[in-house]
Amino acid sequence: NVIADTVVGFDRKSKSIHLSNGKHMRYDYLVLTTGLQDQTRSKLKLDRDTGVVRMDELSMMIEENRIHVNATETGLPIIIYGLSLETFSALEILMSKGIPGHRLVLVYPEIEPLASFAERCFGDKDVSSMVVAGLIQKGITIRSGLRLVNVNCGEEKGVLESILLEDTQKHDPVEGLRNQETAYSLKEGTADSETDCKGKYIFQPCMLLVTCTTKHADEDILQAIRKVKILILDSSLKTLLII
Repeated sequence: NVIADTVVGFDRKSKSIHLSNGKHMRYDYLVLTTGLQDQTRSKLKLDRDTGVVRMDELSMMIEENRIHVNATETGLPIIIYGLSLETFSALEILMSKGIPGHRLVLVYPEIEPLASFAERCFGDKDVSSMVVAGLIQKGITIRSGLRLVNVNCGEEKGVLESILLEDTQKHDPVEGLRNQETAYSLKEGTADSETDCKGKYIFQPCMLLVTCTTKHADEDILQAIRKVKILILDSSLKTLLII
C-alpha cells in the first residue's frame, strides 16, 4: 500500500504517525528511509495540485492526468527550475510528451553557464557540448541567475498562471532595465515576461513548474524527528539513527 503524503509528526507511545493531510496511521514497526528530495515546493508551502511538481513525480502525474501538459505549438511556457542531473531528464520527459522546445524554459539561480555545468555533470566535454547544443537547437530558452521567489496559482487545479523571479546578478538598474527585453523575453509562441521598474523582479507567465534543484532532507519530517528526540548522527542528513 503506497500513500503519497508527508509525515509531519510521530507518537511513539500510541505507535502512530501524523500525515500532512490530517490523518493518523498506526504501525507495528516504523522504519524511516526519508532520503533526499527537492525542497522547492516545501519552502513555498505548496502541495502537488498547484502546478508545481518535482521531477520524480512528473511522469506519474502526467500519466494519471493530475497535470495537463497541452502539447501544442502555442500556450503558456513550462518552466524547469534548478540545475541538476534531473534537469536534463525533465526536459527529455516533456519533449517526449510532445511539448515543443520553444515552450520550455530552463531557469536556475546559479550564474554558471549551462555548458560548464553539463561538462561537470557528464564528465565529458564533447558529450556535454552535444547535449547543450541539442537543447538550444530545439528552441529551449535558458535563463541563469534567476531565483524563484513565489508562484501565482491559477483557478484550474494543477495549473499555474505565473511565477515571480528575482535577478540575482548585480547590475545597474538602468542598464538592466534597458536590456530586459533581450535578456528575459521568451521566444515567439510563448508569453513574454515582465519586470518591475528597477529590473530586479521578473513576472514570468507559465502553466507548470517542474523543480530540479539540489536535494535535501525534508524539513517537516526532520522537525517531527527532533520533537520525539530521535537522533540524527550524520551531518549530511543521509543517514538516520533511531534510539
